[in-house]
Amino acid sequence: MNWDTIRNRAESTPFKTIELPDARIDLYWSKRPGEAGYQVYSFAINYSEDQTMFAKTNGGNYCKESSATQEAFEWLGLMPKDYKPGAEPVPYQYRVGGNFYRIPKSKLNKYKR
Repeated sequence: MNWDTIRNRAESTPFKTIELPDARIDLYWSKRPGEAGYQVYSFAINYSEDQTMFAKTNGGNYCKESSATQEAFEWLGLMPKDYKPGAEPVPYQYRVGGNFYRIPKSKLNKYKR
């Protein structure tokens, strides 16, 4: 998967952007529903290592936003200290405005992949 796939199959604006120290996560809804409903495309970039990750959820009957967010955090090797799998993907206290969230370094734990 690459950036062209996300551009062609997902909405043009991310429904959630999470800024971390030296990294960023963008989540996009798919343009059209499939058999299992709308899916979430995730794009994560690690600025310090100059790496990118593209992923897509699949299936149904689970929170796709939570799953995509957790997958991106795991790939980056970071996790918010108060993160609880299955709960809200990013706690509301980190919301800056609109669909933009910022998590400071002091609120992150290392996560082993």
